[in-house]
This record gives sequence, structure tokens and C-alpha cells, in this order.
Amino acid sequence: MKKRLLNLTFFLVLAVSALAQNATFTTSPPAANNTLTICAGSQILFTNTTANANSIQWTFQGGSPASSNMLGPHIVTFNNPGTYTVTLVVNGGAPTTVQIIVQNTNPNPNLTLLLDYGCGSGFGTSTFNNVTYITSCASPYNGDQLCLYTNSTGTNANSVHTINWGDGTTNTYVGNNISQNNANFQHGYPNAGGSFLTYTLQTNPNSCVASQVNNVYTGANPTATISPGGIPTLCNPGSVLYNILPGGQNTPGTTYTISLNDGGTYSYSHPPPANLTHNFTNVSCGTNSVINGVTYPNSFQASITCSNACGSSSSAIGPINIQSAPDAQVSTTPNLNPFNNKVCQGSNVTFNDISIPGTNINVQGNANAVPPIPPYSCNNIYKRIWKLYGPVGPITVSNAYATISGNLGVGANLLAPGGWSNGSANPNITFLLPGNYCMVLYVGGPSGNPCGVDSASICLCVTPDFQVQITSPFVVACA
Repeated sequence: MKKRLLNLTFFLVLAVSALAQNATFTTSPPAANNTLTICAGSQILFTNTTANANSIQWTFQGGSPASSNMLGPHIVTFNNPGTYTVTLVVNGGAPTTVQIIVQNTNPNPNLTLLLDYGCGSGFGTSTFNNVTYITSCASPYNGDQLCLYTNSTGTNANSVHTINWGDGTTNTYVGNNISQNNANFQHGYPNAGGSFLTYTLQTNPNSCVASQVNNVYTGANPTATISPGGIPTLCNPGSVLYNILPGGQNTPGTTYTISLNDGGTYSYSHPPPANLTHNFTNVSCGTNSVINGVTYPNSFQASITCSNACGSSSSAIGPINIQSAPDAQVSTTPNLNPFNNKVCQGSNVTFNDISIPGTNINVQGNANAVPPIPPYSCNNIYKRIWKLYGPVGPITVSNAYATISGNLGVGANLLAPGGWSNGSANPNITFLLPGNYCMVLYVGGPSGNPCGVDSASICLCVTPDFQVQITSPFVVACA
């Protein structure tokens, strides 16, 4: 036994060791020998390169933000001079660090978009999730040229300007500033999606590096639709399969949020799954949905919103009406239970319908009813029928075995409550002959509630009547 425990412990140690691993990450501008000297106010892009990163923890000492448990990449600003350590831990493994030295500086890196010189006409700026993006939003994306020039301060003839476009391409220029007609700083992104553009400025070989990181997004205003896969269930609880169809122009970086106003929410990155299954646990009565400007009372809806730096769009489907079946429950007067189910021959027992009503939704309404029933109105009406079974089978009317006071109701098809005639809520039975009897209550929606029929039963034993006879051997007794 001890040997098995030892082997299990060794296996667990191996499993934990396999998950833990040394983290790796890159910086833009790149660090040299795990050290990067930058000017105060500069930005650095940190990108995790660790495979199979299940849990992650960044610590950006001296930076803003100061930490994160998100994968990233992360743009971090260092405003205050000093020496700081940035740390990454992945899957609980050993930390990996890089040293950031922040110095006071005069140069102020600043990129200006060139929008009116032919090549840059397709680019602009937008804000997405409180982040500013350089965007080209042609539909479909056509590879517009992004043209940049600089008006950085504190530069000289030896200043080195470098732009890493974020797609593996880098351009460098030496001089005071990059002019508007410098063809080396015109760049077309061949593929749609998001990237990070890093501009760095170094006024001399020994100076700190001033850097600025920009979000770039190339793509189109996204669209998406959602539809139910087949006929949605109308019962609670129940599941509905929804198909998700993203627009053909949607690009990486697009997010999808699917909301159902019963409280369900799902979020996906591009591309979303082809479908999702949502389980409805509540009836839709009491919830109003507005779809294409029309209000549907007592109904749910499903909506999808897709967004990226080029814009967003939404669409909704419905109405979705969720009903519920009644829950059959029976009590008796006098009270009977599995431990006391015997009564005497000739006894009266009242069977009480104490069912929990279900919920019905009149999807079509009924203009001919008095008063008229509007569409999507709710009620808790249900029908009931009773079935009494005795020693020789079903008992439908009073006979030698039992006397029935009240209406048991009639239903040729126990699964079709729409055709039932309603039984009494509290029928009374007088049991005339001994034997085993069962009373079964069936309940269902008044017009064939699609959530089905429920039943409950109480069985009892009727014991025979008896007489007591006393005899004595004495004819005369003395006082």
C-alpha cells in the first residue's frame, strides 16, 4: 500500500512538472541581453511566446498597467525614470525577467497619419474598447497603403527612426524627421486583421530609445446572423440549437456576443462556432422583447452583436415562447399516506387536486373569445381528469364497489388534454366493498400544452366490515 502511494505521489510530481515551464516573451523595441533602455514616457509591446500557456501572470514594475493575468500582447507605458523588472510566469513555472531602464529624455515620438497623398486615403482612426486604432475598413479589405511621416521634437541629423509595421516588416530612416513623401514609409498590409506598429527614435547611439506602440486594424465593418436550428422547444426546461453565420468580410479581431434575455450570454472570437445550444430554465411570461421595432410581450429573443475596430452590427430573432406543464399533486381528506393507506368498508375519502399550475402562452391569440385573448398572453389554466381503479378494473360511475360524488371528467386520449372535459377539483368516493383501489389524477394544458401531461396517484386498501358477537355460559347471574 505504501509503495502504491509513493508511485502516485511521484506521478503527481511528474504531472505538475510537465505543466510548469519556463516562460518566454519578446519586447518591441527589442531588448539586448535582457535589458532595454528607454526614454521616460515611452511604450513597450510585450508578447508572450510560451507554448501551451494555461495560466499566466505578468508583472510590469514601474509601468502602466502594473500587472495582468491575460495572455496579451500588452502595451505598457513607463513614465517615471528608474530601473524596473518585468516578470512573466507561465503555468506556475520559473519566472522570466527583463530589465527596463527608464531615463529622462527630450525627444517626443509622434506619428502623424498621411491621409491625403494618394496612398493613404483608405486609412483613418477609430476607437474600439477604449483603445485608439489606425484603421482601413474597405469591404472587402483591399490592401490600402498606410503612409506615415513624423514631427518628433528634439531630433537631429543623426537621429534614427525605425518603424516595425507589426507584420515582420521594418523600415529605418536617419535624419531629423520622416518627410511626407518618403516612399520607404508607405506600407500595405497584405492580410486583414490586427497588428501592432512600433515607432522608435534614438537621437544618438548612446541615447535612450523613445518608443510609441500603435494598434493597427485592417478589415471591414462586421456582420453576423443567428437562427434556430430546427423548431425551438417551447417547454421549460429545454434546449434550443442556434446557428451562427458570420459575414464573409469579417476578419480576425472580430468579437461576437450572443445574448438571450433570459440572462444567457456567450462570447466568441473570430471565427465563432457554427452553432451553440442554449438551455432555457425559465418561462418567458413577464419578459418583453423588441425585435425590428415590434414589441412581443411574454417572449424571449436571441441577439448577436459583432464588433471590431471598423464598427459593429447587431441582429435579433424571436419571439421565443417558453411554457411549462402543470405538476400533478394529490392529497386526501382524511389524510392518507404510504404508511396509513387503509380505510374501512363504507368510508368516505375526498381526493384534492393540489397541483402546481403550469404556464400557457396563447401564441396566436383568439379574437373570437369573450373577452378576446391577445397574442402572447399568459395564463395558468389547466384541465384535469380522474381515473378510479377498483378490484375489477376502472370505475367510471357509481356501482356496487364505490359511490362517486363529483365529476371525474372524461378524456378518451390521456395525452391530449385539449379534448378533455374537466373533472371536479375535489371528488368524494364512498368505498362500498373491500379490496385495493387507486385514484389517478391527470393534468395538462387546456389546448394541448406541448409540455405534456403529468399524473399523480394515491392507492388505498379498503378493509371489510366486521361484527362483534359475545356469548356466555351463564343464564342467570347474581348481583
